[in-house]
Amino acid sequence: MASATKDGAKGWKVRFYDGNKQRQQIRLGSVTQLMAQNIARHVGALNTAKISNDRNIPGETARWLAKVGESLYAKLAAVGLVEE
Repeated sequence: MASATKDGAKGWKVRFYDGNKQRQQIRLGSVTQLMAQNIARHVGALNTAKISNDRNIPGETARWLAKVGESLYAKLAAVGLVEE
């Protein structure tokens, strides 16, 4: 599970616990609350797949991942959710 939380006055971040029970975060910057919640949902799906060693992620998350920009993809890679 991942959650979207405010990060300062206008920013958002996604927080989750990885397979080693370490809290990770991805700073999203200035996005809407709805966008932050949507990203958090997909981050949660990626994290669940990683923890369970399941290489099959939900189809909706796979389609979303194919469309994310380079910046967000790099942030996902930095916390170990995707390969670089």
